[in-house]
Amino acid sequence: MSQNNPLLSFCMIVKNEEAYLPQCLQSVKGVVDEIIVVDTGSSDSTKEIAQSYGAQVVDFQWCDDFAAARNFGLERSHGQFVLFLDADEELDSAAASQLRDFLPVTQADGIYFVVRSYSAPDSLAPYYDSQQVRLFRNRPAYRFQNAIHEMIYPAIAAQGGQFVKSSWIIHHYGYLKQVVQATESRIERDRRILESMVLRHPDSLYAKAKLGFIYTIEKKYAQAFNLLTEVVQQVDANTVEADFVQSLFVGLAETALYLGNYDVAKKSAQAGWAMNAEPLLTRSAKFYHALATSASTLERLNQLATVTEISLPKSTLSTELKQMEDEMASAVVLINELCTEPDILPQAQKTLHHWQQKVNAAQGLVQNLLSHYNEEKE
Repeated sequence: MSQNNPLLSFCMIVKNEEAYLPQCLQSVKGVVDEIIVVDTGSSDSTKEIAQSYGAQVVDFQWCDDFAAARNFGLERSHGQFVLFLDADEELDSAAASQLRDFLPVTQADGIYFVVRSYSAPDSLAPYYDSQQVRLFRNRPAYRFQNAIHEMIYPAIAAQGGQFVKSSWIIHHYGYLKQVVQATESRIERDRRILESMVLRHPDSLYAKAKLGFIYTIEKKYAQAFNLLTEVVQQVDANTVEADFVQSLFVGLAETALYLGNYDVAKKSAQAGWAMNAEPLLTRSAKFYHALATSASTLERLNQLATVTEISLPKSTLSTELKQMEDEMASAVVLINELCTEPDILPQAQKTLHHWQQKVNAAQGLVQNLLSHYNEEKE
């Protein structure tokens, strides 16, 4: 590897990452020519670990801006290309063995990787794959944007740069350690930054979507519903990744379900399910569709019980019950399919079986009522 004309720089930002950092740096050792680590205030052994791998460690005063921190590191990089990972990520061995042969001959300015995020124990799939630009040509015009969920591809696209999609994998393990990825302080920090972004950039659908997802995590369903509805109505599906659009539909289905807006929940879940862009999102869409159908059926039964005491034509009641029977049959099929998926994690399997019993019970109630009605009619 030439230090005078380095091919590949590795840049990252860190804070208190001693648990994951060795694994991350080991995965790029021997692949990159230089390592630049931007530290935003570590109080553990993060800096010492980075230095043991030959990294140039530079301090950055945190200012609630991830893009600024990453760009601070870019200014210190000398490679023709830049690779960036987070500390809880690892470069796959196939990428590590092929990158240095690929880079000298590619015409691309940005290279997409498959970022494989391994799921928490209660997730409906063992991992989630998304396409992200993680390697790019080192040019002054290419700088990160967004204070949080920072991205490099908009700057490359704005300059007319070329992109190529690879099958190389970056393994992301952060979601497995919930105390790191989902602590209250982390969520509060993300919300604070995103709320500021939305105030400064009220037309940013991306910022509104991410804030909507944060509100959902915080169970602020009304705020989440309003934001996600706005984004779904305005987003151009031809200009963003399919899995992002699918995540919007799934997020809207979840918030609508919790708010009792079952019609929107079912329609949104159906839209996400129909996209079938990413297995985890497709399964989530089916799950929310089954739950929304069951909840909607039970609500309608309560309404019918009240109305029937006043006056309801038997033909109307028969039509209603038959429609509910058909809808519940579809919900049972969905939940049963999810329960038989071979890679469902044990904790998620337990949750699915719980809801499977509830969906089956709702179906049984409708069937019993319809049967009782038919007997009375005879």
